Amino acid sequence: MSNFKSVGVFFEDKWHLYQRVIRGNVLCHGEMFATLDHLLAERFGNSPFSFVDFGCGDASAVLDTLRNKPISHYTGVDAASDLIATAAKKLAPLDCQKTLICQDMATAVSHLAVQVDVIFCSYALHHLLLDQKIKFIENCYQRLNTPGYFILVDGVAMEHETREQWLERLDRRILEKVPDFTAEDRAQIMQHPREADFPETIAMFRRIAKQSPWRSFEVLVERDDFLAFMVFVK
Repeated sequence: MSNFKSVGVFFEDKWHLYQRVIRGNVLCHGEMFATLDHLLAERFGNSPFSFVDFGCGDASAVLDTLRNKPISHYTGVDAASDLIATAAKKLAPLDCQKTLICQDMATAVSHLAVQVDVIFCSYALHHLLLDQKIKFIENCYQRLNTPGYFILVDGVAMEHETREQWLERLDRRILEKVPDFTAEDRAQIMQHPREADFPETIAMFRRIAKQSPWRSFEVLVERDDFLAFMVFVK
């Protein structure tokens, strides 16, 4: 089983636990999606735009942000088939053309059929290794209009922090933010990051942007040396 397929199976099976992580604001979802709302309003106003959502899950996280925006086409990509099926129902209030793709993100980005205005990737890029991240970001550049925006929301490591140290910080954060998690709950939810999460530093993403033709790179939100909202502008 590929890593991407494993990720999809995990989230299909443990989605109820992940939703408790979201409600506990372990990953600052509220603040990150409020920032997305402001950015889209500022950059597009009343102008229609196309939006690709990598790691969309059941699309519930982004729905409130997009529902009152002039979105022309929403594309959701996720490796979990059950979540894609649920997304099709949850997206019913979104009045635009919709495309839902059950595929790993690294493959799907290279298969986008048309140029788009926004590529959004939230809490998913860390599943790729560094060389795969670089390739994914390059593919995003190739598939964006000009101007176009690759918006990355993800966990980030501190400088000189090992992956194991980052995982320990995540485990402690879950314990602090979701105190009603049992030891078994925490073990189950941590199974996935221990197997499949490979965070980078903000400095690494800045270097990737500088070594490519991106017009700019900006960090709009950084929280607790652990989470960041980053924007690559074409």
